[in-house]
Amino acid sequence: MTWQCVKQIVSADAQSKVEFQTLPEKGLCRWQHFVWWHPCDMDEGVFEDGFWMVQDTSGLFGQLPDCEVEAKSTISWLQTSQ
Repeated sequence: MTWQCVKQIVSADAQSKVEFQTLPEKGLCRWQHFVWWHPCDMDEGVFEDGFWMVQDTSGLFGQLPDCEVEAKSTISWLQTSQ
């Protein structure tokens, strides 16, 4: 079983994103909030330009609209996007 991203919203400054994911076999969905991490000088060769790191993960939902409502109430920049 693998989570599949069905929708993604990136913040205006492109430093955060939220992925809405589903697990079709179980009829479940969740959101994950990622932040962009820039490597320090000595890590540049290892991480190239940087990488996305999970900041927060929601609980499980039965419907995507409920998942989206919780994400918007939890992540401040998401309230003003779209």
